[in-house]
Amino acid sequence: MAIARRPTLAVDGWHSNKKSDERPTNSGQNGAHSPWRVVRQLRRRRIVLALLAIWLLYLFFHYMPTDLPPVSQRFDQYGAQRPQSKPGNEVAAPADNTPPPANYDGGIRFFQLPVSLNSQQPDPAAVLFAFSSLKSASPVVTAACAMARRNRAHVHVAAMGRQALDKDNVLALNRIAADDCPLTWHNAQPDFGPESSEGRMSASVGAALGYLHQALGMQVILVDNSMREDGFFRAAVETRAALIGVPVLRVPKDDAWMLALDAASLRQWNEVSIEIVIRAPTESSAPLVRLLKSIQRADYSTLSYPKLTIEMPAVMDQSLRDFISNYQWPPGTPLSKRTLTVRRRVARSVPEPAAGAVSTLESFYPSAGQTHVLVLSPDVELSESYYHLLLYLILDAKHSSRSSSISDQLLGISLEGKTSTDGGWALTQAASGHAALYFGDKWIQLHNYVSLRLQADPEWRKSVDTEPGQPDTPAWIRATSELMQAMSYFMLQPVFATGTSPLVTVHTELQTDEESANTAYENSRLLAEQQSRLEQEGDHLVLKMTEPAPASHESPMLSASSVLGRLAEDRSGAWTPDNIPLYDAHSSAATREGIDERRSSYAAQLAQSVGGCTSADIDMSSLTADSMGMLFCV
Repeated sequence: MAIARRPTLAVDGWHSNKKSDERPTNSGQNGAHSPWRVVRQLRRRRIVLALLAIWLLYLFFHYMPTDLPPVSQRFDQYGAQRPQSKPGNEVAAPADNTPPPANYDGGIRFFQLPVSLNSQQPDPAAVLFAFSSLKSASPVVTAACAMARRNRAHVHVAAMGRQALDKDNVLALNRIAADDCPLTWHNAQPDFGPESSEGRMSASVGAALGYLHQALGMQVILVDNSMREDGFFRAAVETRAALIGVPVLRVPKDDAWMLALDAASLRQWNEVSIEIVIRAPTESSAPLVRLLKSIQRADYSTLSYPKLTIEMPAVMDQSLRDFISNYQWPPGTPLSKRTLTVRRRVARSVPEPAAGAVSTLESFYPSAGQTHVLVLSPDVELSESYYHLLLYLILDAKHSSRSSSISDQLLGISLEGKTSTDGGWALTQAASGHAALYFGDKWIQLHNYVSLRLQADPEWRKSVDTEPGQPDTPAWIRATSELMQAMSYFMLQPVFATGTSPLVTVHTELQTDEESANTAYENSRLLAEQQSRLEQEGDHLVLKMTEPAPASHESPMLSASSVLGRLAEDRSGAWTPDNIPLYDAHSSAATREGIDERRSSYAAQLAQSVGGCTSADIDMSSLTADSMGMLFCV
């Protein structure tokens, strides 16, 4: 590009030529002196420039620094100037190679992060594992590799610490083959990491997470939340994750069942909660005691305890009173922090069907759609790992990407499962009266349906002629069956490897009240021994109080083999109505077309037999959860 000449020079020349053409000059007066005048001006200018150059050279040599390090030490490989200590704080380099002081607060640049993010696109299956401390690298990377091997999520790992780490070196130190760990590595270390201050490193972590979220759109962030991790990292991740709306989870052990979930399920990890509702029998307290003890000794490691509500009968024996008064829930917690709710019925007589249905439904109402209720009858006993397996089933069946086509049709999960391994998991419209989990959003719909039904049939005497179940089936179970058939909802029936459910055991025998009393007495005695004891100190007896056993929140999560190994199921495919078996309300095999035809005819019968409608003409396409009133002509 040519350099433009100064316009003023061209204008001055044009004016001088024009003036010389317009009027003549006096050559006798000006011509004789003009050459000498030019020579004198040039000599004077040269002298001034020479003096100025000599003065500048003097200043340069006089103030030139003599203690600069070599160029290789002042600039890094990217041409960026390294941070230098201030002149007033210069100290000699230590002889023992101690790290430089971490006080640099300059601008932050990422030289390696753009390289790995250049080819990335927002991915709904992306999961990010991040770490800063070298001590956290091993547990984070091994867990990330374990998840990547299951191929249910696209796993990314980001190193955000002071020291640069290479993926191959980390895998080699943990004895993991590169082919056995199909993940994407991101070097999110800032420039001058070892010299950076805590504030700069915290800002670096937040900025890197922002870039990663913009490029990947990760659904969840997994970090080592223990004291091994750097404090600036934990604080920055918590702050930044809240701003970008991504949940942060603690990295479990590399064999934990949590790593078998996909990105969509993990995103809901902190949102899911469970409440347990038990209706105590009137004839014997022994089954209830057995059930409560099984709930208490189950494994809840690393998980939040569910809330527990017990519906007690009007008449209770003394052994049951003693047991309930000494029952600790959650285990080892003081009275002020217990989440046990005990309700006692007032009426001594057996409630009418309508009153019984209302009482059961009113025992729970979800505060949010992600709060689910586990309804148990006292004749069941829970396994020690029931809670882990149930939580996995909730996350996988309700929130995973593979179940997205059927999740809206799921009313809940049957804990009894299928007793045979022919075929895969199934969807059934047969309601379970022993042990079943109901999703919170569907429980709200059940509330609305029963409210409409009571308006049309206050005595609960009407029913569809072909209604399944026994005459003594609780009214709320019959209402659940009606709702499933009218709305085409299903209960998920898992298939277990053993052919029997590892979640619950249904007992048909009945313990005697004497056995119940002995059990309650033994439980009270052991509880008293754990909480206090008398010790001899000199001539006095001193009551020594012992601390209750702490809750096992820090115990490792159950392994995938101990939880998922009990599921006889291919977890690689998607769940669709076309590849998962269907069963109707009578537990007979059905097809999607048959279920849809049955729904139309059943809704018409329900509207006439129970709803009191004169016309059976119902537009099934407009029958939704918000328009169930058309079944009752309201």
